[in-house]
Amino acid sequence: MQLKNFLKEAKASVQANNIAQVVVGNESADLDSIISANLLAYAYHKMGVEHVIPLINIERRDYKLRTESYGLLKRYDIDENDLIFIDDLDTAFINNVGDAKIVVVDHNKLPDNLRAWDANVTAVFDHHQDVGMYADASPRIFATVGSCATLVAQFILEHAADIYKNEDFAILNISPILVDTVNLDPEQERVTDEDVAMVNKLKEFTSADLQKLYDDLQFMKSDVSALNSTDLLRKDYKQWANPKMTYGMASVPLSIAEWLKKGEDMGAAFTNYMEENGLELLIIMTAYVEDSFKRELIVVSKGEEFLSNFVSMLNKAGLELSDYPTQITAKLPIASFNQGALGFSRKKIQPLIEAFL
Repeated sequence: MQLKNFLKEAKASVQANNIAQVVVGNESADLDSIISANLLAYAYHKMGVEHVIPLINIERRDYKLRTESYGLLKRYDIDENDLIFIDDLDTAFINNVGDAKIVVVDHNKLPDNLRAWDANVTAVFDHHQDVGMYADASPRIFATVGSCATLVAQFILEHAADIYKNEDFAILNISPILVDTVNLDPEQERVTDEDVAMVNKLKEFTSADLQKLYDDLQFMKSDVSALNSTDLLRKDYKQWANPKMTYGMASVPLSIAEWLKKGEDMGAAFTNYMEENGLELLIIMTAYVEDSFKRELIVVSKGEEFLSNFVSMLNKAGLELSDYPTQITAKLPIASFNQGALGFSRKKIQPLIEAFL
């Protein structure tokens, strides 16, 4: 694919420390941000801008956790070795970009790790609330649309439309628009007329079945087959520092039974994760569909008595936990359960933990 060849050139610019322009997405690095930054950088390249790179503002090791982007780009033989991440850049460049131009995509205020670039921002493409930064940027494009990819497509159609003659680019551009607008569903109140109009324009360049594309993207979002146990914990994880202890909660879209089939030492992964994050308590909530929606709960604690009291509290709160016998062993006390009360999500359990502590 032409994008893969462009990324090779961009990588060469990074390795030679010869970067003239950076197109950077936001730090959440969702599908919209990753695709928009890469397509826009490629468009600038086709417009004659030399030594332009698309930047994903996360570390390389975190890319696999973005399963939609990972799965979609993998279809075009593009993986983490082709893309450019924040840890690919030299620290000196991050601290001082010199004369390099910065194009900000899918956000309009650089995060703390890139604030040294503020004075070099020359263009902004965003669909969030305008916070008033980079007033002299040109273009400075803001619109209340469902997806930033809609704005990127408009720019490409005006300045580098020929790239869509390769339908792969049209499919890549359509993908985040479908995801962000829930397949252009007006009932979700996330789609605008501009998003619909742009998808209709891009459809002229491809014969792809967009319903199948959306279904595939939804599958990719929940496909964790490429993730190991540590990745699964990190994918959707939140941590709190209570005065009495630091604890974390991981949501995992996989049953314990399927997780065990990976053949990994799950107990070791759990305890290592606790040590790395300074945790005294780790709660792992699985949520998946197997005939019907189901939840399970794994609790790892630094003390047997605390674990027993903690589980008792959860049951008194109404979680309806029943023992789930597994062969998971760990250096720390661990217990696994089926969760009968399916309405108790992380959002509802976390306040219970705070009150318990």
